[in-house]
Amino acid sequence: MLTDVLSYLLKALAWQGVFVTAWVAIALTYIAINWKEERYLPEVRPGRLKPVTAGAVAWLIASATGILLTEQTALPVVSQLTPVITVALAAGLYYAAYKLSPPPVMDGRKDLTPAEHAELQAAEPQ
Repeated sequence: MLTDVLSYLLKALAWQGVFVTAWVAIALTYIAINWKEERYLPEVRPGRLKPVTAGAVAWLIASATGILLTEQTALPVVSQLTPVITVALAAGLYYAAYKLSPPPVMDGRKDLTPAEHAELQAAEPQ
């Protein structure tokens, strides 16, 4: 074998770690912003969603920056701090995107058809 397979696997895992870190930061930011809003639910119906949202753009920018910081070799300390930088960047970008263009929500009491409402009530733990 002429190639170092493990180095490719480690690089792929590092990139995957950056993507997951940015995604978790965005999910936690969404939860932190909306933890008191019980009435409004995230919109999940396919016909009412945009193909690309501001949150997805924030995720891609934070992930690309994290990958660039992971791969750079000039500053080893920055490479070690990449997860922290990625979390801060993803959370900050998503918070700004959320305030500028809030994601679509549905009112659990108004936007649901009677059948959807009954289905949600049946699935709710007693």
